[in-house]
Amino acid sequence: MGYIELPGFLKIQTRITEADPDRLRIGQEMELVMEPFGQDTQGRDVVTFAFSPVEEVS
Repeated sequence: MGYIELPGFLKIQTRITEADPDRLRIGQEMELVMEPFGQDTQGRDVVTFAFSPVEEVS
């Protein structure tokens, strides 16, 4: 879990895909991703959103 600042100064608490705190930093660019969450009672896949660090290109 972490806080993401969206344009317009809106901050939300949300899921973050990176669990290693050493790989995260304040101000890091993030992207919205869809993550598997489970299945419903009819066996259909259920997804949720999370944020993932944008890979830096060197």
